[in-house]
Amino acid sequence: MHPRERLAFSPIERRPPLRLPDGIRLVVWPVLSLEDWDLSRPMARMVITPPQSAPQLPDLPNWSWHEYGMRVAFWRIAKMYARVGAKPTVAINARICETYPQVAQACMDSGWELNAHSYSRSPCTSWTISVPSSPRPCR
Repeated sequence: MHPRERLAFSPIERRPPLRLPDGIRLVVWPVLSLEDWDLSRPMARMVITPPQSAPQLPDLPNWSWHEYGMRVAFWRIAKMYARVGAKPTVAINARICETYPQVAQACMDSGWELNAHSYSRSPCTSWTISVPSSPRPCR
């Protein structure tokens, strides 16, 4: 079903003001991104510029901030969410479940919503997409 078949088009200028319960005027939606990279490939994001701008493989300086995040920062953030009673949506790639199962389990034990976010993090500019020469019919 197309979304327009479910909801009528409603331009924002013609909608009544949104009223939240108890006079609340601001909604915060925490989203935590948990990603794992293949160390044998270039990092998707570089925080530390490589010497002479030549990427190193493996990129251990940039990998180290990722490891810090999984070993230390995640657990501190989880405690903060518990303290304030917030339950984030976690954009998680599937490799986290394989390489950091304790992190994935902690998310589930906390009742956080998991949002599937690919299998592994890699720069989308490195993807190759194959298109079949003749489309197959859907069945």
